[in-house]
Amino acid sequence: MAEYTLQSIMADTTDAIDVVEYTAESIIREYTVLELFGYMPDLGAAYATALAFVFLGITLMFINRRFAPCNFMVVLVLAAGFEALGYALRIVSAHFPSLVSFIVPSLFILLTPNAIAFINYMVLGRALAFRGLNVSSHRIVSSFMTSGIVSFALQGLGGCLVTSSTEAVHTGQRIVLAGLAIQVLTLSLFIFTLVRIQQTPQHGLSGTRDGRMLFISLYATTVLLLVRSIFRITEYAAGKTSYVTMHEWVFYVLEAMPILGTLLLHIVEDLHYGRVMNKLASQVGFDAWQVMDSKAAGCLGGSQHDTQVKIIIAYPDEALCDVHGVMHAKVAGQVEDDLSAAKMSAQMPKVWAL
Repeated sequence: MAEYTLQSIMADTTDAIDVVEYTAESIIREYTVLELFGYMPDLGAAYATALAFVFLGITLMFINRRFAPCNFMVVLVLAAGFEALGYALRIVSAHFPSLVSFIVPSLFILLTPNAIAFINYMVLGRALAFRGLNVSSHRIVSSFMTSGIVSFALQGLGGCLVTSSTEAVHTGQRIVLAGLAIQVLTLSLFIFTLVRIQQTPQHGLSGTRDGRMLFISLYATTVLLLVRSIFRITEYAAGKTSYVTMHEWVFYVLEAMPILGTLLLHIVEDLHYGRVMNKLASQVGFDAWQVMDSKAAGCLGGSQHDTQVKIIIAYPDEALCDVHGVMHAKVAGQVEDDLSAAKMSAQMPKVWAL
């Protein structure tokens, strides 16, 4: 018959208490996770998604260097990084659940796609400017940019209110919902604008291979962003007890996959904005830095002595003449024939990317 000492009994009791405390902490943690997420997150899916964004970001960085200059594409590399960070913090939130640890990665994932939309708006405006269309490219870009900034601000403000206090959660959710609604409206109008521009005969983009690639990329990325935004509206409007909110696969299919798709499109060389925009810029004619002799300087009103003149032709009907950084003159109209016959430098970075 086993003999029990006071020391052994106390050791067994301590072990039992530790087990009970661990079980209680585990139950509380799982309850908090379910309360925040609506389900137990699949950490494997979060790891895979974060790694996918890291891979796409690194790949896009190398492709950007190949099609330089395309400085604006750095924004998409950063977007991939922020998405990866969001899903990585989602894993942390599952291990250490709290309102703050849940909201922070949610904000990264919620707000980052706005940057992709901004790039689309900017690229369309630049393409219109290159083709010299009888439309106000600046007005188009500024309109969509303004709407996008308002949407971004509302989503960010709503997200911050959600973390501030329990009473502000519902107010914050309604503000986020308003921001998402503006985003859906903006993306829908952008698609409508693309259709209208494509139907305009004088735009000249559809008649070129690069122009068609540009439209394919703009349409595809905008539709993916629109699908994702509609899902987000449904998620916020349906509430915590809806099927959409309580099943994680819906989140990955309609949130993660569309954003991965937009970045995946840009590692396809034919659809890469940098390659397409450089091609369109080169078709304008005079689209580069050029070093001219005194004769070329003379035709633009410069001095007639032997001096080097640096000329930028931003559009077919404009030129900027800079003589050693001292004289600046904007010349309207077509550049004379003898300028086009002058020798051009072999290294010509595109004006639009400076």
